[in-house]
Amino acid sequence: MECQYLIQNAEVTHTLKLIQGDITERETDAIVNAANINLVLGSGVAGAIRRKGGKSIQEECNQIGSCEVGGAVITTGGNLNVKHVIHAIGPIYKQYPPKEAELHLSNAIKNSLEILQDNKLSSISFPAISTGVYGFPKHPAADIIISTIIRFLKTSLIQLSVEICLFSSDDYNIFNNKARMILKK
Repeated sequence: MECQYLIQNAEVTHTLKLIQGDITERETDAIVNAANINLVLGSGVAGAIRRKGGKSIQEECNQIGSCEVGGAVITTGGNLNVKHVIHAIGPIYKQYPPKEAELHLSNAIKNSLEILQDNKLSSISFPAISTGVYGFPKHPAADIIISTIIRFLKTSLIQLSVEICLFSSDDYNIFNNKARMILKK
């Protein structure tokens, strides 16, 4: 499944796509890893990136060392179909008051997009950061992730193509319904 939305500002038209699929199979300039503060590629999205991307990605993460919650760092894409992996550190939901968790999630998305632009890249694919083992409720996470992307695109003067790649059909439906609601406003 796939759905595409156009996000316009005064200068450019950006693309926001929602896709059901495997993020490790995407062919964007970068994919986003739902990382932990120690940048250890463990399970979930990170585990899939480690398995398909090879050990060089983890080796680069080891050289970087760590990153704060809400932050993001970039490595090469290893054996993946992408040039780069941006490792975004979303919050473990229960470790923060809700508003603070929301801010950390928004910052992880915004910082990933800033790294994309800083590296002169134009396409990126995000997973549903923090909604797996980190326990962020999916409906509010979808709202935060999509709203943050749209706010960023409305100010970006560089044309970008942003995807949110969701593994399950349930997640795809949650995010797509949220995108429709936000873009109707």
